Amino acid sequence: MQRLIILPEPQRIQLPWSLKQKILDQFISEISVPNRGSGSDFLSLKDFEFGDEIRHISWKATAKYNKLISKEFEEPRQLRFLIVLDSSLVMAGPKLEFVFSSAVELAKALRRTEHSTHILAVGNRLLRKISVGVSPATIRRLGIELHNVVPEGAEFDYDELFRTIMTSKLYDTVVIILSDIELPAEKIKKGLITIRPYVQRIFFFACNTPAFGTNWMKNTLDEGVYDVDQLAYRRYVIEPKVRREYLLKIRACRRAVVSTGTWFHLIDGYNTNILLELKKAMDLSGRRKKR
Repeated sequence: MQRLIILPEPQRIQLPWSLKQKILDQFISEISVPNRGSGSDFLSLKDFEFGDEIRHISWKATAKYNKLISKEFEEPRQLRFLIVLDSSLVMAGPKLEFVFSSAVELAKALRRTEHSTHILAVGNRLLRKISVGVSPATIRRLGIELHNVVPEGAEFDYDELFRTIMTSKLYDTVVIILSDIELPAEKIKKGLITIRPYVQRIFFFACNTPAFGTNWMKNTLDEGVYDVDQLAYRRYVIEPKVRREYLLKIRACRRAVVSTGTWFHLIDGYNTNILLELKKAMDLSGRRKKR
């Protein structure tokens, strides 16, 4: 019998590569700290010192300041990305499917850059560690490996994530966490505080659980199953109550995450693309900085 392999569902919105490249360039430029070196991108001017190359002298600046002025250039810096997938039981269903497809989408984009990528699937223990290579076959294998991950554990274990970062020597990485807001805000905060000193930056993308639900009652029209009174009760009492509860959860989670110096962005439904959400998050961050 031939084995049938089902890969994670692709992102609902497909973006052209030119847009993906633009988003990645913007993202990397925001998180990169310029390194002085022998690269080709101009960084700044400085006083000429013994040992500086003569070809780097800025003669225009030298004439202006009446002393030797040298150009400094930016050294290209290779970043290391760590994509962390919350694979606990509370993520089972549409959220986990979106998280897996997001990991594949991010890996596809990042493999075309000079930056390295690792993926961790974590429940109450490390479920899978994947190093993403540069070949197209790597992405196909990635989909298969993620398909074989079975969600495990009542909740995401930040202590396990910390241990994996330390034992695998994944220091100074740019960490992208794909999770949700179900874990108590204080536990999320404590977990982020634990790993924050050992990594470069952390970005927390949270799936909004109601937006990833199966069917809201307002879409249920089968009156043979639900009578009119039940429909009205669910629509005008239960659903607003659930929305209010999750609004409080979102606010608490956002405060907890931001207080640790971590970037927070809420994904409100799976009919989107993780790179599009990354663009939205950067735009929101830019508007906040201008205020």
